[in-house]
Amino acid sequence: MGLPEQECCFKQMCEGIEHLHSMGVCHRDIKAENLLLDANNTIKITDFGVADVFRVAWESKIHNSRGLCGSEPYIAPEMFVSGKSYDGRKTDVWSAAIVYYTMVYNGIPWRMAKEDDPNYARFLDAVRNGRDYEGFRRIDPRTRRLIQLMLNPDPAARPTMDEVLASDVIQRISVCDNDGAVAGGGHHAHYTEEYEERVNSRRMRAQAAQDHHRGQQQHQRAPGHHGLFHQ
Repeated sequence: MGLPEQECCFKQMCEGIEHLHSMGVCHRDIKAENLLLDANNTIKITDFGVADVFRVAWESKIHNSRGLCGSEPYIAPEMFVSGKSYDGRKTDVWSAAIVYYTMVYNGIPWRMAKEDDPNYARFLDAVRNGRDYEGFRRIDPRTRRLIQLMLNPDPAARPTMDEVLASDVIQRISVCDNDGAVAGGGHHAHYTEEYEERVNSRRMRAQAAQDHHRGQQQHQRAPGHHGLFHQ
């Protein structure tokens, strides 16, 4: 996918996470492998095996989560602190930023968010000294600032998903409709040419079979032809 398609998927994912949070649920295992793309260009969040309820319907208070879960490259640093509780919503925000990175770079930024990981240590050094992290240079400056905010090592300073969606970076992203059309013009191609060719090939074969069947029916109804009763 190109950048417009990547951003479309990113915004859809963030909207899905925000909906979960509005229902009092944090996912805690957001990663590329748990995001499915259906035939209508819609992102589906899957695998709620380690999801946690941080607020039930009649509550206003937020309950912290406990326990290390998820996949290492996507896990927020506060989850690695043994015995410490954390805000599950903020861990989803962290993981969503890692997903964006994987779409742009086709890889992960670090093996895990711990200081003994050299890539993460370089990222921490940049954050602590107020520099842009060199490993994010392929991301345009405005989006880079948002991603670095979402990856703030201090969860208290990390934005909520509501705040992410309200940012000018997300607001300018256009999400396509079921046919891939974008409001104001344009089209998102979320699938590879090979996939589209397979889909078109199946459609053509199905259409050819229908045409063949229709031709047979017309032939059998033709004057002078007795179909099955022809002697």
